[in-house]
Amino acid sequence: MKLPDFLLSSPSIPDSAKQKIKGRSVQYLAFNHTNPCIDMPFRHAIQKSIRRSLVREKILDGEAEPIVTSIPYSRVQSHPFLSQQPNLKPISFNEDTLEDAKASLKNSQCYSEWIQKGVELRMRGDEENQSKGQAIASEIGRLGIPVKLVGMEKVNLYKENSEKKGELTLLTWYTDTAQLSNFFDPVFRSDRGGSGGNRAFYQNYRVDELLQ
Repeated sequence: MKLPDFLLSSPSIPDSAKQKIKGRSVQYLAFNHTNPCIDMPFRHAIQKSIRRSLVREKILDGEAEPIVTSIPYSRVQSHPFLSQQPNLKPISFNEDTLEDAKASLKNSQCYSEWIQKGVELRMRGDEENQSKGQAIASEIGRLGIPVKLVGMEKVNLYKENSEKKGELTLLTWYTDTAQLSNFFDPVFRSDRGGSGGNRAFYQNYRVDELLQ
């Protein structure tokens, strides 16, 4: 059976009874770009407030790995394109930039609304995703933003996300191949909006031209 992340360190399950296989699951927060209050300062504040190292250690039993685009950092040196980039660094797991995060949040056009109303964080309703959502909510709460957790069935979660509902949504996608398009196309392409691709509905036609 597959163990949920929160049971990996259970004392009732000895290491000798576990076999670990590295997966290709990439977990991320999708920001609803159609909401004008989810502006750049707000997004920066959320990103800076979450201590990835703490989530990795406490929730993922230390097994998660930092990525460059959608590729694990340990595989960068063997990648035909990324290995040629001398200054490439992974997304940091360790930096705690809470003061920077608070400063960014104050620049949001909806600062007072976020502090008073809070933000809704959606995720799948199973225990594993709920534990991750609670960890993320705790980190965002350090900004002074109340967080409402909403657990949903997978079908409804993805359906409503494709309908541009919600504010923050915890989602997962799988890196089927090591090609850069496996990251760029679903995250940035304007014509890939919805559950099958660009779930945050990001639109920038200059970026589309560069990708093309």
